Amino acid sequence: MRLLKEELEQAIKDENEETKRELETETKRVQREIERFQNDARRLESDYKSEKGKLESRLVQMELEAREEADRIAAECQRQVDELRSALQSSAEASEREKAEMLEQIDQLSRRGARAQAFGPAGHGVFSMIGAILDQPIPLRNGLASFLR
Repeated sequence: MRLLKEELEQAIKDENEETKRELETETKRVQREIERFQNDARRLESDYKSEKGKLESRLVQMELEAREEADRIAAECQRQVDELRSALQSSAEASEREKAEMLEQIDQLSRRGARAQAFGPAGHGVFSMIGAILDQPIPLRNGLASFLR
């Protein structure tokens, strides 16, 4: 019985040793896995921070580029508006000058016509009337063709 007891104790001891070795092996394996997971987590965190920094920098750059483009477009539009306003002003001034010149021509021609009528049948001959007309300056804005129309 004692021998059986010793054998049983030895078997339990051997089994405990085997279980202990298995537990130690499994513990080491789990520890390696934990370390691998921790390393992966640190690497992922580092990669995340790096990519986040790059993306934030890129966003800032894109915002700056968008702002510069918007400013460039606004400046170009303002330049075109200024050009159009200037052209419109010049056109209005030219139109006013042309209108004034036309009114002056109408007035001169009306006076010339009135003088011609006054000299014509009143006793001055045709040649006298032609001479009076020729003595007057003829405002030719668009050339002789426009005057003769």
